[in-house]
Amino acid sequence: MGFVKTLKTLPNYNGKAYRGDTGFTPRRNATALDVVKFEEDELGNATDFMHLTLDMRKELGRRRAKDVVWMANEKSVAERYGVVDLVYDLGDNPKIIATDGDGGFLVLKDKIECPASQRKYLR
Repeated sequence: MGFVKTLKTLPNYNGKAYRGDTGFTPRRNATALDVVKFEEDELGNATDFMHLTLDMRKELGRRRAKDVVWMANEKSVAERYGVVDLVYDLGDNPKIIATDGDGGFLVLKDKIECPASQRKYLR
């Protein structure tokens, strides 16, 4: 991922999104930055997040952990991690925070909540 200065300038995620349920649940008051730090510190994926500036990390620290989601654009990739569901609540301009090199994307949702009446498959 090239150099970007703000979360708004991260690339958009487009297309259908599949999530394999890993059973992982972040602690109650966890932030999106906590998810990134877990990836870096506990899973050793630090190079996936080197492009995040201090300001971007501060902004992620103000967002809830449930505002970020690992997912894939192919069902077969998501199936490696558990029972697969389509992801509906990404909002209009979800941003790709990181990729895992195996077809997975860590995405920051554009909208924090999406009412059921407004859910749609991503095209």
